[in-house]
Amino acid sequence: MACAGLRAGDCVLDVACGTGVTALDAAARVSPDGKVVGVDLSSRMVDAARQRALQAQCANVRFERMGAEGLELPDHSFDVVLCALGLMYVPNPEHASWKCVGCCASPAVSSWRSGRARQMRMGGVVSDRRCRSHE
Repeated sequence: MACAGLRAGDCVLDVACGTGVTALDAAARVSPDGKVVGVDLSSRMVDAARQRALQAQCANVRFERMGAEGLELPDHSFDVVLCALGLMYVPNPEHASWKCVGCCASPAVSSWRSGRARQMRMGGVVSDRRCRSHE
C-alpha cells in the first residue's frame, strides 16, 4: 500500500476488491476528504465488503458489482487505481489492466510472475509516485 502513495483527498478505485480489506485501508489513508470505490464481479464479495464497511463505520467507501474487464467508469476519474491480487483471476489480465488505465491519469501496474515482482509499463509510462522497481 505504501507504493500507491495515497494522500488525503485522493479518489481511489479498488478493482477486484473482494471483501474490502484493501479498500477500507485506502479509505482510512485518504480521509477525511478522499473517497474509495471498490468493485468486484462477485455479488457475495461486494455484500461482504459492504458489511465490513458498515461494521467499521467507514463512510467514504462504497462497493459496486463490476468486473475488471468491464469497468464502466468515467475516464481519468480516479487518482489511484488499486488491484491487490486480482489480476490473476481475470481471464484477460492485459485487457483488464488497460481498463484500469483508462480510469486513472497516472497508471502503474505491479504484477507477480515467476516469484518476483515486476512492473508492466502501460503506454510507455510508469508513474508510481514513490515506489521504485525492485528488479
